Amino acid sequence: MVSTSNPQSFQATNLPNIDQILGVAVFDPKGLPRQYFVTTAKHQDDDWIRLAFQALGLKQLLMDEMELPQLDHVMMRTKTGNLVILPYAQGFIALYIKRALPQEQPNIDNHWTPWACNLIETVIKQDSRFKAV
Repeated sequence: MVSTSNPQSFQATNLPNIDQILGVAVFDPKGLPRQYFVTTAKHQDDDWIRLAFQALGLKQLLMDEMELPQLDHVMMRTKTGNLVILPYAQGFIALYIKRALPQEQPNIDNHWTPWACNLIETVIKQDSRFKAV
């Protein structure tokens, strides 16, 4: 697991620093929302939650109708950040990540899902910078 207390370890594994995360959403296996956490900072945009919900609905429709393979991950660019949707054992996790540069996008690899699951339990639910919505 990647330590959330050492920002260097995030960069070493291409994972975002906790300060880059604007929000986290947890969805069940059918793509229905279960939990949302957003930063308490000035960032008030919650359109990313709706975008994640719509993407998961489209994914379900495409998989059912076209018999496509399982989703590895989805990455979408918005005005202020990148939305990354990852599958995990109990459903999906959506991370809304602030971009420093317009062309910046995360390099998503197999470390992301365990890191995101650990992040929700050990940081997001306990960090005062995030609030449940």
